[in-house]
Amino acid sequence: MKRIIALFCLLLTTGCGVDDAASGGDDQPDASAGPTEGLSGPTAGLANVFGVPNLDDDNNTGTDWDEPRFPEDDDLASLVLSADNLDVLASGADLTLSLTGDTTKIRVYRGADLILGEGAPGEHYRFTPPGGDVEFTIEFGDFLAAGTLSIERVDASGVQGGSIFGGN
Repeated sequence: MKRIIALFCLLLTTGCGVDDAASGGDDQPDASAGPTEGLSGPTAGLANVFGVPNLDDDNNTGTDWDEPRFPEDDDLASLVLSADNLDVLASGADLTLSLTGDTTKIRVYRGADLILGEGAPGEHYRFTPPGGDVEFTIEFGDFLAAGTLSIERVDASGVQGGSIFGGN
């Protein structure tokens, strides 16, 4: 089912790689690209995540954005990080996600757990890729909410490396 009420953008693109500005390029990967080995490590490009504001009332108890998640809530977008991308990007290390932008108008969930954005317990979410795809659910709280989800590799000593994904 397609519903286009408002345009939202949570952009996920490569945050490291070759700066192509001198040649007139924009330093952004093809959104359909898979993992590649760049000059500063593996990179990958992802398409934008679009959604609608969760301002309706699916359970007849008030605006959905103002309530904890519930099974009937249907105004959520999905972001799947493929196992192939995660294997190349993590290379055996943990990954850390962070959200910038309209963080009071965006929430990121992994399963039922709120991990980033409005009401989340912290500004970073660290995880070990499980060897399969990882799905995140994105919820938008207002029209034209936009943010950047960045993913960084974390080495065994806990030091974060350069951004793998990131953008505006």
